[in-house]
Amino acid sequence: MDELRPDDYAVIRIGGHAELLQNAAYVPLASVSGLDAPKTLTEDFSEILGFYVGNGYTKESGLALIVNDADTDLGVKFKRYFTGIDVTSSTEHTPGCHQITFHRRGRWAEWFEVNDLKKKAGGVGVGAASAQIPLAVLRSRTSVLAAFLRGLFTADGTVYRNGVGTAIVELSTVSEKLAIQVHGTLEALGMRAHHSVNYDRSTSFGDRP
Repeated sequence: MDELRPDDYAVIRIGGHAELLQNAAYVPLASVSGLDAPKTLTEDFSEILGFYVGNGYTKESGLALIVNDADTDLGVKFKRYFTGIDVTSSTEHTPGCHQITFHRRGRWAEWFEVNDLKKKAGGVGVGAASAQIPLAVLRSRTSVLAAFLRGLFTADGTVYRNGVGTAIVELSTVSEKLAIQVHGTLEALGMRAHHSVNYDRSTSFGDRP
């Protein structure tokens, strides 16, 4: 323990998260004037937040989520949630996917920043490289953490069978910090995991490993 330094990650044993935080109170979230945003971090919004970390961004006009055209149920699910808090949406189509923007001009970006949920802005993968699990999620009860991971894996995960027929659940990210955090949280939830670095970007966008 004497060798641990700030920002180090350590999993003492597999599992244990539920024993400590299963019934913890929902983490409160700060409010922003003019925006009817969640007051606490619940399972429903945590799942959307996980998807945002993997496949979304904030902009002046609102919160944007990029959804594959094949995942029509996701768009319906997200719109249903935001309709419940009186937020309007618009959809822009591009080949293979569509962008759903939930509007509240300037307010969503401010709210994400105030609650330390926002990724860095910028092109060429800057936001993706800065992705991490927000502290509010890490402090949350087990069901909220699980919901965040569900949203994140929905955005950037895949399931396949390897050469010997074993089912593999995999997450890809250019954020080293996010990879380490996901590894740790999965093991805290009782699932064995490992992460590796892929330097071959010949079939991927960008040049970050």
